[in-house]
Amino acid sequence: MYFALLIRTDPELMAGMEPADFAGLAADVDAFDAMLTGAGANVGSLRLAPAADARVIRLRGGKPFTTDGPFAETSEQIGGIYLIEAGDLDAATKIAEQLATTRLGSTELRPILDIDLRRMVLEQAGM
Repeated sequence: MYFALLIRTDPELMAGMEPADFAGLAADVDAFDAMLTGAGANVGSLRLAPAADARVIRLRGGKPFTTDGPFAETSEQIGGIYLIEAGDLDAATKIAEQLATTRLGSTELRPILDIDLRRMVLEQAGM
């Protein structure tokens, strides 16, 4: 099964971090990446631009309505996404619990329905 880990961070928690804290966090995330890859569970990951650069598009009455910034009414902002492969929701939860960025916000774990992501990626790469 495939799962998306939606990584949310709280800008207030990040604002209080020292450069050494960021370096430690980056090392922890690198270790998480290596663990996922070593286990064959890493389908892919993305780091998103800051929410200040985001736009939300809605269709109302057949017409687009666009606003700047994130949609959610929360201090946490989605900063990245991991796509992982795990046997079931419990196994995916155990993986997600190891993600260091969760201490700066939260990680939402969502099953991905009926999509063979690995096959799609390999096909796009011509493999």
